[in-house]
Amino acid sequence: MSGERILVADDEAIILTQLEEALEDMGYRVVGKVNSGADAIRAARKHRPDIVLMDIVMPGEIDGISACETIQGDMSIPVVLLTAHSSDDILSRVKSAHPSGYLMKPHRPNQIRACIETTLGRSNHERHSSALLSGARHHNENRKRQINETHKLVSEDLSMVLALMQLQTRHSSLTTLDVAMDSVSKRVLSIMSLQESLYAGHPDKPLHVLTFFRDTMEAVRASHFIPNSVQVALRGDDLALPTQCLQNLGLIVIELVVNAARHAFDDRGGKVLVNINGNCSSIVRVVVSDDGRGFPEQPRYRDYETIGLDVVHRLVQRLGGTITQHPGRGTAYTITFPMPEAD
Repeated sequence: MSGERILVADDEAIILTQLEEALEDMGYRVVGKVNSGADAIRAARKHRPDIVLMDIVMPGEIDGISACETIQGDMSIPVVLLTAHSSDDILSRVKSAHPSGYLMKPHRPNQIRACIETTLGRSNHERHSSALLSGARHHNENRKRQINETHKLVSEDLSMVLALMQLQTRHSSLTTLDVAMDSVSKRVLSIMSLQESLYAGHPDKPLHVLTFFRDTMEAVRASHFIPNSVQVALRGDDLALPTQCLQNLGLIVIELVVNAARHAFDDRGGKVLVNINGNCSSIVRVVVSDDGRGFPEQPRYRDYETIGLDVVHRLVQRLGGTITQHPGRGTAYTITFPMPEAD
């Protein structure tokens, strides 16, 4: 987040002021506040914001949904719709407008931030994919277009995950909601960082593992998942692996590294090492280790605190591999899987 420019539209002056204060506290820049759909369209044309937050119910002939269609369709500016209404008619109109995001009222700063960052991330990814397609060679156009469409669907699914989580947790206690939203937001943004690295270059070609992970970890650290007191080192063979393999492996490594960064160390921090080997073998071996306080010898993978490890095991199965935990001083995980065949 680096001072993204946001336009806010709501017919209630108090809500406009509250949104402006919350957004500026989070580091965003509010470039305009309007109270009607028509004014939102004019302000979007004038200011060209990075994103628009807009209430659905607005006075005049142009409500928030109609304004969303114009702003996204004519200006390609992502719009997040805000509403306290969930009737079938409203939801049907929202669906037909295809907003970039959807946030139920009442909402709190962590929900707004997660929705904004996810929406902006998807918008940036789509721009990267569009540029990739326009500059690609003619004989690769169809394949890259399919990759772009798949990537867009994945990004839309991530946005839907946040929306569903927000709806589900409306009936939870305040503490439970904060914990749940923080957890899901961090995992979604981790996946977005991974997608950014995977699709920024040539997703139809194998990627080099060490280079890929360095870029990915920098993005994850920049999103405040890894404290500065925790060092992350990458060593081993710079293998060339296909995109699908790296997508699964990337999710595994990010989960293990972030888990270690959050739980293995005290305030003094420590070191996490990712070691990758496989140049002289048909087997790829990845070891993620830390010098922290260690982990229980037999973690219960269905527990709330270890659900991320359950996800790791499922991803390892996708690779056709195995994972072994080595408890002791610090914790180490060894992942092995067959070297993917070249296309």
